[in-house]
Amino acid sequence: MLVVLIAASIAIPVFAQQAHFEHLDNSAPYGFEWPIKEVAVIGAGVSGLLSYRALSDKHHFDRIRIFERDENPGGNWHYSDEHAATVPIASGLGCDWWKADYTANIPSQIPFHKVYKAGSNESLRDEFEKNRINHRQPKPLWQSLRANTPAPQQQVPGFSWPFGVEWASHHSKVQRYLRSFASWLGINNGDQSTDVSYNTRVELVSKRLDNKGRQTGWTLVLRKYVQTYQGVYVEQYWEEASATGISLDINTFAKTSYLSVREHSNDPRAPIRREAHLSSVAGNTTMIGEIKAFHPIPKHGNMSTGEIELLNGTIIFGTGFRYAFPFLPQYHNSSVSGNEPADSEEQPIVTDGSHVRSLYLDTFYIDQPTLAFQGQNVGIQTFIYGKYAGEAIARVWSGKAHLPSAQAQWRHFWKTVEERGGLKKGFQWLDNELNSRSLNYFVAWLNAAAIENGEKLLELPPDVTDVMDVWMKARAAGVSVNPDGRNDLQEIDHVQHQWRAAIRDDW
Repeated sequence: MLVVLIAASIAIPVFAQQAHFEHLDNSAPYGFEWPIKEVAVIGAGVSGLLSYRALSDKHHFDRIRIFERDENPGGNWHYSDEHAATVPIASGLGCDWWKADYTANIPSQIPFHKVYKAGSNESLRDEFEKNRINHRQPKPLWQSLRANTPAPQQQVPGFSWPFGVEWASHHSKVQRYLRSFASWLGINNGDQSTDVSYNTRVELVSKRLDNKGRQTGWTLVLRKYVQTYQGVYVEQYWEEASATGISLDINTFAKTSYLSVREHSNDPRAPIRREAHLSSVAGNTTMIGEIKAFHPIPKHGNMSTGEIELLNGTIIFGTGFRYAFPFLPQYHNSSVSGNEPADSEEQPIVTDGSHVRSLYLDTFYIDQPTLAFQGQNVGIQTFIYGKYAGEAIARVWSGKAHLPSAQAQWRHFWKTVEERGGLKKGFQWLDNELNSRSLNYFVAWLNAAAIENGEKLLELPPDVTDVMDVWMKARAAGVSVNPDGRNDLQEIDHVQHQWRAAIRDDW
């Protein structure tokens, strides 16, 4: 029966070192209720592609399908000039905030097929074009965006960047890199592979039950833009943009820019500290405190203490994101707060949107581990971390590795909650130490199982600490890293003084 995999992505520094392996409770491994032979992956972004690679390498599954709502692979790295539809702020205030603009479109009869023809009717053309854009959902990129992680760190293990790519790659190059990776896997949009379905949005994921009411898999309702619906099985992903990065790019065009910073936003666990971000902000930026509220400007507006009025300005919200999986409505519960468990047979995955919960290793849904999530952590380098999370999913579902019992998974989860300071915003945030521990855990666990069943042993990712050290110091010093466009650490004569200034401790 089909199982579901949800994928998401974010790009931030990482390093790994050897660490002690804490043995799982192998005396009572988790037993799946049905054989896992079919897998659906929601999203063809970084995490989805890495998951597909790991799953297809196992030669265990009868069928692996990827469902991607966009026309191309790459997830949030697929840029276009199109604009997402405006969502009223009020939509995020109620108990159903997680629905946002994701309105499920499920007809009474499935399968369903209908062709819409606009002809010369301009209003119909505009309507159908709007529907197409809303279906694919423009991604959170802007035209001048560059990667905030150096290319040697932001690359898929086993699929290197071509020589000559500058470290701070423009988003168009990252997009082409991911499309090349998809082609290498044989699932790009021109490959005519039956393993992937583009322009396909997942409307709903629900349990598939037998005549005795026992779950035997998952059923997905899918929608192609040509209004084609069909029932199948699957999962999904999503990302954030940096307000500091937006400010940095827009300041070359703005006369004055105000950058708001919350009082308690400098989390000591963050892999990139706030001062490192702010050191790169242009001189025409005025730093202000947290914006508590917006009010209409008085008829005869003026400035007073503690107030800044943008009479003819633009306000850009770079406030991060909230976790939401609208196609899994049964696992959202906005009434649950803090560390309290829900009074229900199955625990929620999303409550207030600040974190995801009830996941073992931030990956497997404990109450039903045939539902798995990729790339939910913040602070990780998705291109690297996703390989190991994907391997864990593939090996567990193919029987090459085993989860501990449900009770042991819950013990591990609540221990993790305690270690990370509770279920709240930042719960999924892994700093360098936690990231390293997680990667070591995956490798030690999966290799211990591989020794028993003859599976291929995994290696830890290369240690790029020196790369990240140079990158962060160079950014803070305002030096362009690898200005000659080479993807390495070599220096050339005319920039040696810049490099030395960038990597000195007293810059």
